[in-house]
Amino acid sequence: MIKDIVKRLKPSATLQINEETKRLEIQGKKIYKFGFGQSPFPVPEIVRNELKNNAHQNKYLPMQGLIELREAVAVY
Repeated sequence: MIKDIVKRLKPSATLQINEETKRLEIQGKKIYKFGFGQSPFPVPEIVRNELKNNAHQNKYLPMQGLIELREAVAVY
């Protein structure tokens, strides 16, 4: 019974992505892995300052995010 359930399990999407990125890296493609560990990009000073200035705001945000931020990103 359990064996049948295990046989029907689908592969992990995360593991499939990892395998695909390995394949692409072998082909010499540059892959940015945003889901694991530290970002390869430096955090801009303006972002660091805003994080410091707003660290006291510790409540959950709306599910779709802050409208002001979404609008600013859309314009960028």
